Amino acid sequence: MCDVAEDVSGSELARALGVDPRTVQRWHASGAIRPAWTTPGGWHRWNIDDVRRQLGMDAERPATPEQG
Repeated sequence: MCDVAEDVSGSELARALGVDPRTVQRWHASGAIRPAWTTPGGWHRWNIDDVRRQLGMDAERPATPEQG
């Protein structure tokens, strides 16, 4: 089960990573990141540490996913 208290909205994730919310949407659409869970209404909730791991980011490094 996910820890809801630590999961954030897409805009909150973008703020935490220092990117535009549209960047989060593009990363998700490309499959670079996956939400921790999705509400019954279709809203994604993100775990910031998990997204950093998915992007291969260090905790202190700015958000720039590796290009492949």
